[in-house]
Parts: sequence; structure tokens; C-alpha cells
Amino acid sequence: MKNFDNFINGSFVPSQREHRIVVRNPATGSEICTVPDSGEEDVNAAVVAAETAQRWWEKEPAANRAKLLRAIAAKVRENVEPIARVITEEQGKTLGLARVEVEFTADYLDYMAEWGRRIEGEILESDRKGVYLAGVIVAPGDPGLGLEADLLHVSVGDLLHLFIC
Repeated sequence: MKNFDNFINGSFVPSQREHRIVVRNPATGSEICTVPDSGEEDVNAAVVAAETAQRWWEKEPAANRAKLLRAIAAKVRENVEPIARVITEEQGKTLGLARVEVEFTADYLDYMAEWGRRIEGEILESDRKGVYLAGVIVAPGDPGLGLEADLLHVSVGDLLHLFIC
């Protein structure tokens, strides 16, 4: 039986707690694997790692973020069958439904990859790191007297979790 650890900051790390949860196949009751019964310290470490990653992610140009998300989607599509089998074993879904779920996940990643180009509002991100294009907001009929506005851009982070036993 496989024993999995927490995946934090790009590495598998053991939990601060010793107790483990046994994952069972709902159809047969057989043991599939164990996972950590993680506690507050583990969650805090994961949150710190995620906040650090978000600071890097939001500085990346939209084109690069899209490229990374499309690469993840491609890897998901390359592994539809093994991922679908894990979903079936862990959750009891039919294999066909699990395959659709995996394909939908890849489609969703591709969809989200495009949103960097569809920022709604007055800021358009350049393909150059840290460069943004901002327009002046004008009222209808305004003969060139722009209204002032404070513009803030924060990238929305995408997070992908695959738990495979």
C-alpha cells in the first residue's frame, strides 16, 4: 500500500502529525493508500508556500501564465486514463464519467489560460514582465477632460491539486 505525504512548496513532506488516514475503495472496501491527517502546522506551511508562489505568479506576464496553464492542461490530457482510474477507485464513479471529469479539468485550465487577455476594466497587461497599459476613463461627451481613477491590478492565481493514490 502506498503512503503519501503532503505536497508543499514543490516537494513531498511528511506531516507534523503522525496519524494517517486510510483511503478505501468505496466499492470493495479495500485499502488503496494512506494520506496524512494534517494539522494546523501543515496548513500554515502550505499557506505560506502558496502566498510566496502567488507573489511570483502575479508578476509573470499574462502570456507566460497562459503558457504554463496550457502545459498543465496538456499533461492532464496525456494522463486521462490513469487519472480517471484513480478517480474511479477512490470515489466509485464510473470510468466513463471519470474520463469526462479529467477532460473537463484540462478544458477548464485552457479556459483560465485565456483570462489573462480578458482583464475587464482599464488595464491591459503587456507581454513584458511588470509592464501594464492603462487608459484614461472619460465620461460620455467629455471633451477630453479625463476623470481620474485609481487602478489596481492583481492577478488571479490558479491552483491545481491532483491527489493520486
